[in-house]
Amino acid sequence: MIKIIQTEKSIFILLILFLLLTNSYYGEHEINASARSSFYYLDIANSFPGGMSLENSRQAYIHGERFLIPYFVGFVANLLDISSFYIFQAFTYFAISILIIINYKIINKVIPDKNYNLLFFSLFLLNPYICRYSLSNPVMLNDIIFIISISLLFWSFLDKKNILFYLSLLLAIISRQTSILIILALIFSLVLPYKNEFINFFFFLIIYN
Repeated sequence: MIKIIQTEKSIFILLILFLLLTNSYYGEHEINASARSSFYYLDIANSFPGGMSLENSRQAYIHGERFLIPYFVGFVANLLDISSFYIFQAFTYFAISILIIINYKIINKVIPDKNYNLLFFSLFLLNPYICRYSLSNPVMLNDIIFIISISLLFWSFLDKKNILFYLSLLLAIISRQTSILIILALIFSLVLPYKNEFINFFFFLIIYN
């Protein structure tokens, strides 16, 4: 049993190293074409402590609803007197670590067979649109936090923990306006004949409002 655990940890570490060594990384002045929103998030962060200002009104409408996280990044950057890009980078790398841990736990719970859970974990870890994308484009912090919120929501259903459920909704709300669809779906599920007993309707309304 100990050997199996040690082997699993070794494979886990090798997968992480493979991800880090084979990934592409972009700096502050070489934003990836697939992450154009990075420019707007940087603008929002750099606007602290003044009001948010974006030249493109259409982008101001889209990204204005996602201002909270970039603006907080701007606050930290201003406080530490460091470029906003490096604060984005630090927060994104931390968020990726959290996402990896959450999904590792989810996969181990859903797929207890060690031969299969490592396979599914590698499919998640090496997917070009999740960890790889965020490592390459660290300013897209909102996206990785939104993915974390979805993972936490799924984990809360598995473990039946209120705190994870409410935390997932909070992260979804502050990261992307798309989260309104999740909330509407949850509200709809609450009026159906069957109900998930661990979700307290009263506290759900409080956290949403």
